[in-house]
Amino acid sequence: MRKVKGMLVAIGVVVVLIATSWGVWVVVGEGERWLFFNEVIAEKYADAVLRGGLPETPDELIDVQISTYSGWVLFSPHEDDHGLVLAYAPGKEPDPLVTEGGARHWRQINDRWYELIHK
Repeated sequence: MRKVKGMLVAIGVVVVLIATSWGVWVVVGEGERWLFFNEVIAEKYADAVLRGGLPETPDELIDVQISTYSGWVLFSPHEDDHGLVLAYAPGKEPDPLVTEGGARHWRQINDRWYELIHK
């Protein structure tokens, strides 16, 4: 009986952890989810580009459109249907992007990363 009770408690704990993790994953923004998997490699690549180098694009970023501006690097994953655009800008917030609909501004994700706001 004790073993069964212990197993039920363990299963309950696992279910709660899975549900909590899923809830956090759903709540965080799309930019944070992309950075969870790609931040380290994207920063290494961007730092090399900003130093004036022309590094080979890492395999992890092959499906990402990358553009370089003065002091920041733009990342836009091709597979994204929602128009996710991220900027790696270690020195300052990137300039607003001017589009046909007007200027679009940035939401800061952390001290070096920004996500383009869709409005």
